[in-house]
Amino acid sequence: MAYKIKLYKNEELIFEGSFTAPSVSLGKSSDNDIILDEPHLSRHHARIEFDGTSFKVESLSSFKKILINGEKSAEGMLNSGQSFSIPPFRVEVHAQSEFPIAAAPATIEEFTHVSDQPDKTAVKDLGIAAFGQEDLIVAKPHAQKKKKRILILAGTVLVLTFIIIYFQKESSDGGKKPAGVEEQKTPFEELSADEKLKIQNILENALEHLNNHHNDLSELLSARELIQSVLQKAPDYQVARDLFDQVNQTIQEVKSKMREKDYQLELAQRKAYDLVGFHVNTATEFYRAQKFHEALDELDKAKAVDPDHYKRHPQAIALENIIQHALTEKKQEKKQQDVTAKNSALAKSYLNQGNALYAAQNYSRAIEMWQKAASFQGKAYEKYRLSALSSIKKAGDEIYRQYAAHISQLHDEFQTLFPKEGRGLAEVPNIDAISLNKNQYKELLQKLPPVTAQLIAERGAIQRNLAALDNELHVFARRMYYESLLSESEGDVEEAVKMWKDIARTNKFNQDDEFVQKSLGKLRKYGR
Repeated sequence: MAYKIKLYKNEELIFEGSFTAPSVSLGKSSDNDIILDEPHLSRHHARIEFDGTSFKVESLSSFKKILINGEKSAEGMLNSGQSFSIPPFRVEVHAQSEFPIAAAPATIEEFTHVSDQPDKTAVKDLGIAAFGQEDLIVAKPHAQKKKKRILILAGTVLVLTFIIIYFQKESSDGGKKPAGVEEQKTPFEELSADEKLKIQNILENALEHLNNHHNDLSELLSARELIQSVLQKAPDYQVARDLFDQVNQTIQEVKSKMREKDYQLELAQRKAYDLVGFHVNTATEFYRAQKFHEALDELDKAKAVDPDHYKRHPQAIALENIIQHALTEKKQEKKQQDVTAKNSALAKSYLNQGNALYAAQNYSRAIEMWQKAASFQGKAYEKYRLSALSSIKKAGDEIYRQYAAHISQLHDEFQTLFPKEGRGLAEVPNIDAISLNKNQYKELLQKLPPVTAQLIAERGAIQRNLAALDNELHVFARRMYYESLLSESEGDVEEAVKMWKDIARTNKFNQDDEFVQKSLGKLRKYGR
């Protein structure tokens, strides 16, 4: 029983064809009976089955349903004239009580699929009964609909006129066809030996295509085309007819396998996408729990399932970057914690060493250890720093008490050398007393660390006194050097030498003084 299918896109008729096969497939793949050219649809989206009275419609995709009466459904039953939707398409089905079938033995159905350009058509070989061109209605754009109706009406009138004239003429000729009107086909047994041999070769070639098809549809179509060429010459040849039926059956089986394979592939891809999403969601939970390595393990599992789905996942790549950044920060934080722990151990060690030195009354060395402990900056070391500073002050006070008497003695000696009422430069200074006071001040200065306010003040006083002593020695050296030059000029070299030696007392005042250096030069000159 034949039936008709009309295909609308956005309510515009784009295809109308008649079928006799028990089922028709629809989808975007090129091996479908009706091709739906939309990228969002499945390769094999739906199937229509006709039992002679009603139509069964079912979705071939478990994820993309069809619309029956406006509701999503996996399958449903339709009567003639009803329709279902696969947006933006609407499919209308019609049962046909009669439909002319061509006399040719070939079981090939042809239909026309018209795109938006009326000059482009696509012919699809479905492996079912063939129809003439008069059985196909091609939908045109709106602008040509009126013209199409006129042409169809005119064509119908011409065909009816031709049929009436033909039968009238045949009746007038007593039912006999004139010679040459139709070429009679020769039965297979009446063919020549050469023609039979050619037919056998063609069938062997077709059989080779059939045996070697390996689910390749193009091989089967080639085999069917070869068998058709044989049936055109010898339509009564039963071997060719049986082989033709076998090829058609194999074509249907291969198509069914292809549909099932595409369905399984789509199902597997969907499962893979769901599994990728599961691992990404699990990784997100691990990330929120600060379990970064476990999160990366889940992302690696997602990537292993399907790298392409992983790359297209809206969260996977961004989450991976966030986790890597968090791991970098955590690594830096761990490194800083290790440094802090190491420095804390050092600070604690310096404190303990300082305490041991303090107990041994080695206050200067103890202060050095505590200063190292106090050098660490930051909140993590604050308790060590405060303890060290407190200990440094305690040791500084002990040092001051230890040297207080000696400091007072040296200050008294300095006051003796430089009484408050002052003295003139013309007076001859006590070089030995000045040098001794200076050297004792210098030694004391090395023993007084500037760690407390009292020690800092004492160091300042000592440095000022040292400057006064250095200045006094400089004045003495300058004055005596000029006197030595006068003695030298008068010829009293021995007196000059004596003064130069007094100036060059290297163990009692600064050798860097310019007059000390000049005096040393004079002594070398005279070989003294």
